[in-house]
Amino acid sequence: MSMVKRSIDHPVTVIMIFTLLCGIALVFVPRIPIALNPETEMPLLSVRTSYSGAGPEDVEQNITRILENAFSSLEGLKSMSSASSQGSSNIRLEFGYEVNLDRAQSEIESTVSSLLNRLPDGADTPTVRRFDMSAQPIIRLILKGERPLEELQRLGEEIVQPRLERIQGVASASVVGGNRELVSVSVSQNRLAAYGLTITGVASALASQNVLLTGGGITRGLTEYQIRSYEKLTSMEELKNIVIKTIGSGASGPKRTVRLQDIAEVKIVDDNPSRVIYIDGRRVINVQIVRESDSNAVQISREVHEALEEINRELPEGVALEIMSDNTTLVDATLKEVYRSAFQGILLSILILLIFLRNIKATFIIAVSIPISILLTLLSMHFMGLTLNTISLTGLIMGLDPGQPRDDDRHHGLHPDHSVRLHPYSPFPQRPWNDGPAIQRPHLYDLLFPGRLPGGGHNHSSRALWPRPAP
Repeated sequence: MSMVKRSIDHPVTVIMIFTLLCGIALVFVPRIPIALNPETEMPLLSVRTSYSGAGPEDVEQNITRILENAFSSLEGLKSMSSASSQGSSNIRLEFGYEVNLDRAQSEIESTVSSLLNRLPDGADTPTVRRFDMSAQPIIRLILKGERPLEELQRLGEEIVQPRLERIQGVASASVVGGNRELVSVSVSQNRLAAYGLTITGVASALASQNVLLTGGGITRGLTEYQIRSYEKLTSMEELKNIVIKTIGSGASGPKRTVRLQDIAEVKIVDDNPSRVIYIDGRRVINVQIVRESDSNAVQISREVHEALEEINRELPEGVALEIMSDNTTLVDATLKEVYRSAFQGILLSILILLIFLRNIKATFIIAVSIPISILLTLLSMHFMGLTLNTISLTGLIMGLDPGQPRDDDRHHGLHPDHSVRLHPYSPFPQRPWNDGPAIQRPHLYDLLFPGRLPGGGHNHSSRALWPRPAP
């Protein structure tokens, strides 16, 4: 017994099955991630190495060329480009789409580990990163007010950042544009030479005066005491008065203590003064929100807008958090347009079917099957891990055309093999479905002009759609 006959003989069972599937779809379909474009994994990896104080030529000679020579033998590598700048080396590796990026990244990290002893002592460990579209900020906010920039940064890190990162789907909310203070020690080469010192000796003296060491523990009875040496510097004066070297002793003359302030200029500077953000002529703090790869960008945007009012109530008077840019507005507008087009397409399909079938019952059956098929398709997309984007929605809309002809139909007209048999509930008069005559599947052209085919031919079988009742 065929599936068609089973379905016709058990209509209640079929209705219950599809009702259950539609109920499941209504639960899971809203959880499908929404994005403007489908998630794509670009076969790109980058290797970045920091080498503070080195010029572009030194970086290229001592870091970039060494890494490039090692990476040139990687399997599946299509192209490699590099850029050596002041204190930084960046190498971009492009692989073929058939390459497993996880394996390629693991091979690069192993290669980097084997080359660490060949890199300069002052160079940081190279970091391997994968190109990820979802790692780009989707929302940028600004924190502004009549307060010092340091206080705005503190408010951003203590109030704004934790609140935004609690939103489901937010991977990170980074605070950018503030002043992060560092202590700068500018050593004079002439003074080093005058006192017979080296830059390495100065660095060792600074490191030995700014440590936190554990000394184990002492057990006395039932009590255990932890011992540690706390040598952390707490002020600029302590730093300036660090003893670098003691000169002179006994017959050679009186002792003289050389302190850090005698050979270097010690001051507080900004960590990265080039990352400065101005809005309306005033410096502000920028908060960048990055979403998780499988999250709903539109839903995150809605929750961020809702959280703004709550955050602004917690901020001091005169300080405000505002939206600077929101990339999800384009996603929302595009998807709304696609939804409207899909709704119009469904209505037009139903209207055309009603006009040409001239039977309300048959049109109703098809009209019900369209949303059911869409729901089941979206349910499959959810379990396959796909996103709802302009590409997938466009394909879904194109599939709504119930009478779209196949390629061979358009070129060769109707073929005897392209036939269907009608079941007992068909609105067309015929004999029982299992022994009735086969009728041809018509084109829209045949429906508009019965009996004619492109090129002047005739198609008499298309008239069987509306057979006249026997006298």
